[in-house]
Amino acid sequence: MSVLLTIYYRKKVKREELSEKKGKRRYSILVFLIGLFSGTVLFISLMEIFHLNAGHGEVYFMLMLGNILLSLVLIVIGRILIAWKTIIY
Repeated sequence: MSVLLTIYYRKKVKREELSEKKGKRRYSILVFLIGLFSGTVLFISLMEIFHLNAGHGEVYFMLMLGNILLSLVLIVIGRILIAWKTIIY
């Protein structure tokens, strides 16, 4: 999903339909929210389907932290790609 959003906002910025700053901001917010909620919902759903024990809840805390860190990495990479300028010799 992050790749599709990167391509979408890159095209918008390149065509000048969005400013670079707005494109980056919208991309960052969407990737963060999608990463946080989809990963959490998927993991909790799998635990419920297979009746796995979560212990005292440490798993949920680490899940949220892992999703946040992964989202931040994807945001950094996407923001670099959205603002990418081709080098012309």
